[in-house]
Amino acid sequence: MNDQHPQQPGRPGFQAPGGPGGQPGSGPGQQPPGHGQPGQPGQWQPGQPGPWQPGQGQQPPGYGQAPGQPWQQRPGQPGGPGQPPPGYGPTPGGPGQPGRKSRTGLIIGIAAGALVLVLLATIGLVAALRGGDGDVAASPGGGDAGQTPEQTVQGYLQAISESRATDALGYLDRAPDDTSLLTDAVLQESNAIAPLGGITVTPVRVDDYSAEISASYTLGSEAVTATYRLFRGPDEEWSLSNGTATAGAYSVKGIDITVNGATPEDPQQMEVFPGSYRLDTTAERFAVENGEFTITSPEDYEGGSLSDLEVVLEEESAELFRRLVTEAAEACVASKKLEAGCGLDLPATLDDGTKLEDGTIERSMPPDTKANLKSLEYELSSQNPTLVSTYDYLGSVDVQAGECEVGGRRMRDCEILFGPSFGTPTVDMAAEDPAVEWS
Repeated sequence: MNDQHPQQPGRPGFQAPGGPGGQPGSGPGQQPPGHGQPGQPGQWQPGQPGPWQPGQGQQPPGYGQAPGQPWQQRPGQPGGPGQPPPGYGPTPGGPGQPGRKSRTGLIIGIAAGALVLVLLATIGLVAALRGGDGDVAASPGGGDAGQTPEQTVQGYLQAISESRATDALGYLDRAPDDTSLLTDAVLQESNAIAPLGGITVTPVRVDDYSAEISASYTLGSEAVTATYRLFRGPDEEWSLSNGTATAGAYSVKGIDITVNGATPEDPQQMEVFPGSYRLDTTAERFAVENGEFTITSPEDYEGGSLSDLEVVLEEESAELFRRLVTEAAEACVASKKLEAGCGLDLPATLDDGTKLEDGTIERSMPPDTKANLKSLEYELSSQNPTLVSTYDYLGSVDVQAGECEVGGRRMRDCEILFGPSFGTPTVDMAAEDPAVEWS
């Protein structure tokens, strides 16, 4: 506290209060009225609170002017006649007024609060990125705006491994039009055949709005490494642009099939998750060979081609086909009519003019024709696999006519050279009562 001494009139630097006019002065060295003069009412005395300083609230009475005297402007001081001097009246921090804090303290407080928020956000982000064992954590449902590209791929594959088809679809940019095989039941069968597991993800490239993530996992005993592509939409959510693959069962057109027990909407364009699948048919008397296939990743075009897939007759059905053809062939051979069927029909007049008598024809199968029937191999039609046929040459038959007319003369036991051959048998094996058609 600085010591203050009353000044006396006539001392150097002193000006009477108010100057020449007797008013409170403001000359060099002038103290405010009432300041530093002991014993005056309203004036500061030793032991009382010190002179008012900026920022300490309400100004003490009498500071800056004499009691009951109008305010006078000092040289260089803002304000003027008719305007209150700076700080006149209630000041910030006074009764009923909000206090004005130091700008430096405010800045320090804001910076400290921001630092706390950054630390909390960092801790939360680390907790979200890390699971309990240090692996990337995946949300139980589809992706959201808070997930990284790595978490999105991890969550997608984790949902597949746990047979959660709806959750897996939530990570995709959009669900495929055909979701008939993108179900929990199909994934359950897939994981029963060859479970998907051991998932690890590694970023390859991550930009503001696109990313490529490398994922390694196993499908049964097969190790897989695949690249998944993602992009970030307007909602800031990362989505997979390549999640499913297309498989085509082109060789089973026209026959009902199932994949892991489910019926695909279009067997030629089947959308499936990465996984293992078993293709079968519900058509009676038919079976599927080489129907097992694996889709290792969304870009596994070879696994989805099903090039080795083949629809065949069940063994009993194959024997049924041979039996039906053999019985039809034997029935045609046994006919005595000119029109016997099976490709064994004879004209009434032969090329050399010989006329045959209907009802007297005798046909028989030579040994090689009988052998061909026993070893008959079948083929399924490429247009309609339920139509079963054979392209094997069955052979010809021997023919005699009990009566004939040669050159106007009637004769008996006429032998016909170069007898006819069997045609091509076809059986619709999907029919309730299959029968042989010849062409």
